[in-house]
Amino acid sequence: MRQHEAVEDLPMGYQAQVDFGQIWLKTDKGNRIKLYCFTMVLSHSRYKFALWMDRPFTTVDFTRAHDMAFKHLGGMPIEIVYDQDRLLDMDWIDDIFNLIFLGPPGVGKTHISVTLGYKAIEMGYRVTTLRWII
Repeated sequence: MRQHEAVEDLPMGYQAQVDFGQIWLKTDKGNRIKLYCFTMVLSHSRYKFALWMDRPFTTVDFTRAHDMAFKHLGGMPIEIVYDQDRLLDMDWIDDIFNLIFLGPPGVGKTHISVTLGYKAIEMGYRVTTLRWII
């Protein structure tokens, strides 16, 4: 179980948290539709941005959502924290999209990708890992 604890208030503009979500809803005609959500919340002010789509987010959508959030919130924070619970649920795997881990050396990108890969294999999926050094 993941441990949660209070953190001290960060300076304005320092940090934002990005979360993803999905929900099944009924249309006005009674049909079910699955909606996908991207949210960014500024840690200090709690100002929020949300983008809803009727299909899973692609890499282009993910990048566009960040650009839209930065414009809406008035700039880009120094640090962005991404929700890890969504990855650990593994319910994203059937939505067929790529995962991209970015960051400096030593922050755990390879560790997370290998852990998720093993879990996917245990669930019966094929896994491919690519590594680029730019």
